[in-house]
Amino acid sequence: MRRGSREWYQVLLEEVETFAERCHHDEEIEPPNDPTWGFRVFVTSYSPTAREKLPRAFTNWIRAQELSLQHMIGQPELRQEVLKRFKLDIVEDESLENASDDRVREEFRAWMKGLGFTPREEEQDEVSVALLSTVHNPSENICLALDEASITMLADITFGEPKDDLQRFEGLTVRAIDGTWRRPAEAKVNETYRGVGDVSIIGLAELFKVMASPEGGGHSFLGIMHDLHPLKGMPEWTGELS
Repeated sequence: MRRGSREWYQVLLEEVETFAERCHHDEEIEPPNDPTWGFRVFVTSYSPTAREKLPRAFTNWIRAQELSLQHMIGQPELRQEVLKRFKLDIVEDESLENASDDRVREEFRAWMKGLGFTPREEEQDEVSVALLSTVHNPSENICLALDEASITMLADITFGEPKDDLQRFEGLTVRAIDGTWRRPAEAKVNETYRGVGDVSIIGLAELFKVMASPEGGGHSFLGIMHDLHPLKGMPEWTGELS
């Protein structure tokens, strides 16, 4: 991934501050104040095995992402700030047992709409989604999903030599779901994007920053993650992030 002239993670923090200060509605007196970065995670398995392994899975996942950030960010103060603001919001709902990507997307969009992240008065779905996609806060547009296989994979992670661990972790992925994608009324020739990808468990900061950038998510009518397709591991971006 190419970077601009400024420290890449400093840009991430600046984007987070912008989101925290932005009002979602003109009538709001006070803007939301959540200067964190991360994603909402929907759990889609509630078997005894999944329930038992879920706490360890999240502990390992957070530790792996933090290990990556510690390795990649050279400035101690900046590193501490990025780590402090990292947050995963867990959604546990047994009605989502074995839920498909489309079902998780529907639940995620309902959550966003309930919090006012989509124009409530807008009745035309395509227009509503296009407007939503112009908001570049990734936590409002992208969610993650964990099935039983993903939970087991995360729970079984072991830690040893950091550099070896990071190389191994890059190839471990979880499902990323584009909340702005809609199934087209007519199939488009050569279009294979279906609003999903598989992001590395240590690639969350990269995904957040790429999608937060004005250059990211530019094709609102195709989905905010369209330009990363096919996403299979660490997010790759060919444009300049400044």
